[in-house]
Amino acid sequence: MPTAFRPPSKHASGMHEPAKKPYSASPSNLMNRLTLRMEAGYVKEDVLIWSRKRYLTHPRLNGADGEILAYRRYCQQFYPEANRMEPRLIASQT
Repeated sequence: MPTAFRPPSKHASGMHEPAKKPYSASPSNLMNRLTLRMEAGYVKEDVLIWSRKRYLTHPRLNGADGEILAYRRYCQQFYPEANRMEPRLIASQT
């Protein structure tokens, strides 16, 4: 007995088009999609900041920074050796 079968359509390039998943327009699905897009935007902004971070031996601090120097001294033991070097020395090594 034959079954109903529709072959997948082809793009102009000759490649088969992937099957589309059914989309649910429920309020929770819409909220999830909106939240995902917002979070992805926040991460993209953070990546720009993270890509420009560097270790400064003597950073400029203000009164609101509190005990950050003590924390930096503690964390310094976990930095790779190259991060403790002066930035101009790192640039000359690459």
